[in-house]
Amino acid sequence: MAIRKSDIYKSILNVIGVAGILAVAAIAPNTLQILAKLPGTRRYFSSHIHSRIQRLRDSGLIEFLEINGNQVIRLTAKGKIELQRYQLLEKIKKPLRWDGSWRLIIFDIREYKRNLRHKIREELKRFGFRQLQQSVWVYPYECQDIITLLKADFHVGKEMLYITAKFIENDKWLKRDFRL
Repeated sequence: MAIRKSDIYKSILNVIGVAGILAVAAIAPNTLQILAKLPGTRRYFSSHIHSRIQRLRDSGLIEFLEINGNQVIRLTAKGKIELQRYQLLEKIKKPLRWDGSWRLIIFDIREYKRNLRHKIREELKRFGFRQLQQSVWVYPYECQDIITLLKADFHVGKEMLYITAKFIENDKWLKRDFRL
């Protein structure tokens, strides 16, 4: 079983998130040894970790600081939000049975904010939503936590609505897509 890049990112963010501030010297001897023992790892795994750390820094998710003469890594505000997103994805568990209700997400974002619309669509895809119409997305399970996070993250408030519906016309393709 090979380890995906996103799993490495999640692991690094989780380690830093749990520790709060992580001394850079502690990364090599401890964290890398733990991560290197995961199934599917290769000899050059530690170089992958270092490159992922650099990418996390370049994307603004972590920052390097010097505190009391020690170089440390900590999550930025953006990194904390990304960690919350990963944790939320892992926490979302499909119930054993579908309750028969559809969760609809409708958003109306103005044209001059088209980049924001695109980001919202990408996040909804990432969480497993299916597009019903241009700005209408559907999911079969409770997902209000996800929507609350998205609203806060993208500052959309009233521009995004969460609806629970018992019936969607011609929903056979949705049921097949979600394996219901």
